[in-house]
Amino acid sequence: MFKIGLGRIGCLPYNELYMQKNDISKYEYVSFDVFDTLIFRSVATPEDIFIIVQELYIKKTGCTISSFYRDRIKAERIARSQHIGQDITLDEIYSQLKYKADTLKLLKEIEIYVELENCIPNAPMVEFVNYCRGIGKKIAITTDMYLPRSFFEQLFNKLGIKADFLFISSEERETKRSGKLFQILLKKLNVPAAQVLHIGDDDNNDIYQAMNNGIDSLERWYDWNALQNVVTSSYIENHINSLSCLYNRTEFNQSAYNIGFSILGPLIYDFCNWLHEERLKQNIDKLLFVAREGYLLEKCYKCLYPEEADVGYICLNKNLLRLPLIYEQKTLTIYKDSLLQRAVYSWNQIYDTFLIAKNETQRRLISDRLKISINSIVTREDLYNGIYDDKLNQLIELCTGTMAKQSCFLMKYLVQNGIFDGKIGLVNNSINGNGQLMLESYLHNKGIDANIYGLQFHDSIKCKTNVGNRYSVYFDSIKISSYQKSEFYRNCLIFEHLLFEPSGTSLHFFEENGTVVVAKNKQTRETLNYPYVDEVQKYTLLFINAYKNHIPLSCSGLGINRLLNFFHYPQVDNAEPICQLWDEDADGSNKIADSKIALKWNYKIFKNVPKSIIWIEGYLSLKGVKPFWLKLIQLKLKLLYYKTHKKEFVIDLLLKLF
Repeated sequence: MFKIGLGRIGCLPYNELYMQKNDISKYEYVSFDVFDTLIFRSVATPEDIFIIVQELYIKKTGCTISSFYRDRIKAERIARSQHIGQDITLDEIYSQLKYKADTLKLLKEIEIYVELENCIPNAPMVEFVNYCRGIGKKIAITTDMYLPRSFFEQLFNKLGIKADFLFISSEERETKRSGKLFQILLKKLNVPAAQVLHIGDDDNNDIYQAMNNGIDSLERWYDWNALQNVVTSSYIENHINSLSCLYNRTEFNQSAYNIGFSILGPLIYDFCNWLHEERLKQNIDKLLFVAREGYLLEKCYKCLYPEEADVGYICLNKNLLRLPLIYEQKTLTIYKDSLLQRAVYSWNQIYDTFLIAKNETQRRLISDRLKISINSIVTREDLYNGIYDDKLNQLIELCTGTMAKQSCFLMKYLVQNGIFDGKIGLVNNSINGNGQLMLESYLHNKGIDANIYGLQFHDSIKCKTNVGNRYSVYFDSIKISSYQKSEFYRNCLIFEHLLFEPSGTSLHFFEENGTVVVAKNKQTRETLNYPYVDEVQKYTLLFINAYKNHIPLSCSGLGINRLLNFFHYPQVDNAEPICQLWDEDADGSNKIADSKIALKWNYKIFKNVPKSIIWIEGYLSLKGVKPFWLKLIQLKLKLLYYKTHKKEFVIDLLLKLF
């Protein structure tokens, strides 16, 4: 008799490595445990299943049944007390529940459904079952469980395995725990114990009791990255934490996996569910995800709702809308509002916005005509106060041909992307609704009344002014404070970089083989982000796939809380690759947080922090600053916010209390 704990196995196929360690040719039968051997549950405790059953029942029927979780635990305890020395069936448990017959029937069906759907195959063990069958071994399943035979038949069909014999403690009335189920197995198979090998996870039930009955035993193995599963008071958190552990692999980039699977995944999953509901509610015919942050969002949405038609990806930023709108409206206000907000602008930056060729001779000739120095700068204040209106109007006159061509291209591009195919849901991460406003204004000036509806994470007072009631906000659908919304906005640049497609920002339109194409900025340092961001996005999609296939519970608000907790209190291993991401704009390139910048004591109280440190919490984490200082920064930020948002303080306090 022997016991071997193989744990995680190396790079050889599991059956090859197993055969190198053990000769199973002498066994006629190989017996397998089920729970935590052939499958794992995506819950922290079996009792979490009863909470899920309760929630699904309420969702299905609309009837309140708040005590099922407690009643189900009590019913099992009573049933076991009435059958001391024997195992029990699911029917015997449910007979102790004092509900109506139709309610009991539905609850039992839901419980079996939840048990099936929350199962995650232990791939190497499932593979080994099929290997054993392939070399002529007979397969027995030996399990302590109250679930009926029909459950196991459905489970094995789902796993793609076939068992010759099934020994269930609830049918045989004896358990592995006592050792008597193994005695029944030997008697019914009518073979000597030496002909049987049993594989399971429990030291007593599967190893000691098998050996005590003369049966050789092995500890099951697995290929996931065994981590400590954090158990919380939230069954949804537990469900996600369990999935995170069970889908993890040692070869994964652990930082990218943690951020993609456990942080972005829950947030984007919930956002996409909200999008789906809003699409139905608002009677939206087509969803268009706006570049660049719409890149990952569209992939996740299509993964969740592959049956939905008319879902696309479109480029529509200020660079693409600026010149067509100026051409139609002939107003400088549009131009000024479309500029990136900065204290000063160079004339070369202004020329770029008019798509003037980057030709030094040509630009100097234009500067001479405007009677300005090409090397001079323009302050934002002077620009908005009209000091340079005459120069800008001259530029508009010079670039009329370019603007007319861009306007023509824009209209063709909109037709290409079906912007006029019914009611369009425009999905973006805007806060002020500027893009939607510019597009609607452009079409209005063309005499076209397109039906556009914005769908975004967050909004502002300016957005309400710009877009009115022609948009919806995800954050309005969940329990989130105004301070949390402001913190999401403060850290939005990091969030967006993790959603971006692997290409630069859109610059202008051009035509190629009769099709309008978007020219994009040629990136330099941001290309260094792609390998890591691609990993994060891959694991985000892995979560979306896993979650929809294992009881897709509502995780409303959970994702944003996880994201903000990451922003505020990052662990070094997760923070380091995020801090190394590059951000490029017209002012140059900066890392999200460069750890080479020398730490000064006042940075720890969020004072005089250089603008080049975009993520102060990540920077401090890399510098080894104690968590106390991160908490102090949060306290200071809250005080600063509520000092100027007294009304929001009262609202947020009531939200927290109720």
